[in-house]
Amino acid sequence: MKQAADKKVAEVKSYFDGQPVEGRERTVACHLYNVADAFKSWNIIREEPPAKAYLVTMLQSKERRQSEKRSPEKRPTLMDNPMP
Repeated sequence: MKQAADKKVAEVKSYFDGQPVEGRERTVACHLYNVADAFKSWNIIREEPPAKAYLVTMLQSKERRQSEKRSPEKRPTLMDNPMP
């Protein structure tokens, strides 16, 4: 993971060395750089107790959201009785 993040950071830095013009591609590249750089940060702190606690809270939130999902309401069809 670290090698992949390092490679992506190098690629994006190289892209910016060419001084690209403002636009969607440049914006996306900037965000990719931030994400790749964040992966490097995670690799540094991943064994720290606050980092582990943060990860656990994210996982619990996802589980909670999934359990709160409701089944969709039944949609009327042509075979249903018309309402009076």
